[in-house]
Amino acid sequence: MTASAVVSAPKELQLLTLGQFQISYGGTALAGLASRKAEALLVYLAVTGQRHSREALAALLWDDLASERARGNLSVVLTSLRQQVGSLLISDRRSVGLAGDSIDCDVVLLRRALQQAQQPGLALSGDRIEMLAQALRSYRGDFLQGFSLRDGAEFDAWMRDEQEHLRHEVVAGYELLIDSYQRQGNLVEAIGHTQRIVQLDPWHEPAHGWLMTLLDRAGQRAAALAHYAAYRRQLQEELGVVPSTELQTINEAIWRSAAEGRRPETGDRSTASNLRGMPQFATSFLGRQRELEHISRMLADQNCRLLTLLGPGGSGKTRLAAAAATAAAAHLAQGSVFVALAR
Repeated sequence: MTASAVVSAPKELQLLTLGQFQISYGGTALAGLASRKAEALLVYLAVTGQRHSREALAALLWDDLASERARGNLSVVLTSLRQQVGSLLISDRRSVGLAGDSIDCDVVLLRRALQQAQQPGLALSGDRIEMLAQALRSYRGDFLQGFSLRDGAEFDAWMRDEQEHLRHEVVAGYELLIDSYQRQGNLVEAIGHTQRIVQLDPWHEPAHGWLMTLLDRAGQRAAALAHYAAYRRQLQEELGVVPSTELQTINEAIWRSAAEGRRPETGDRSTASNLRGMPQFATSFLGRQRELEHISRMLADQNCRLLTLLGPGGSGKTRLAAAAATAAAAHLAQGSVFVALAR
């Protein structure tokens, strides 16, 4: 059995904190918690994965109150939580924690996958690539997005720090995937994950350069140049600055290659030489990552002789097909040909 085939049984207490917020116990959404502070306490204990003193927790959640009153409020919240999660809450007169073996928290699971992917001496390939990609898909948005506490400045500060750290960790994970897919010559996956970095961190300038280079290598020079123009406008309008010298150099190199009619360098086989009649688009291809991955897998299946994309008019079938064909061109013996049947 491969690592990707192993399925763990769901834990008693499950916390979703990325892009949405939900606490479930025994497979059912946990309702009736005493307050928002009770939710915050559960999240803090699950994410940190350790026991904390009652004094520290009281100061974290009620930093505006005197110590004695804050500890009294904490006792009320703990009593409510015991009624909800029973023995999963571990507390005594001095400290409070959670029974970690019975808890699933999406942040903890994501960080564990990122740490495993970055273990020195282990190549990121095969099942490990898919496991990392699957883990990163759980990052649907910022940690505790939209969550806040009244009179909880200390908790809010911790939450913002976690959001920032996690965002950097996720970007680093995507960088690993991009590098691995480039080594495989899988441009569709490399482009899709680079676009995800840009979505998560619009000011991550190296990612804009990677995206332009990958689009150029995939034969989508117009899209690469249009992406630079859009990013330059965004920088000017929102920050009043211009792209870095490095990004300007990438843009100029793509312009020169286009003007001189040079084909992009893609390794042993030129993707551009394996594309015939492929339409060019003025904007970069964003989103549809799940569909692109599914098409890529089907095209790689030797038993797949015909693949048809169905959908209402104007839903983006042509754009999706062109992106998939462009990415697969280097791996197809006779390349890809675009034939327009509409008149």
